[in-house]
Amino acid sequence: MKEKHELQVTDVFSKARIITYLWIVLCPPYGLFRVWSPSSEFRRPEKWVWTMIVICTLFTFVKLIIAG
Repeated sequence: MKEKHELQVTDVFSKARIITYLWIVLCPPYGLFRVWSPSSEFRRPEKWVWTMIVICTLFTFVKLIIAG
């Protein structure tokens, strides 16, 4: 059980995932492309969570630009 938990933790901090996290912050469209690509290490629920986070963030930025 402990080995499985450690494996999941190391999966979250793999090199590919860290690069994807940076792309999500720096350039959300490309970050989402990396999340949804067929070779992605992300599981389906994680893909949806990251998609919703990016949509909410972009919506907030647009709202701030329009409202001032």
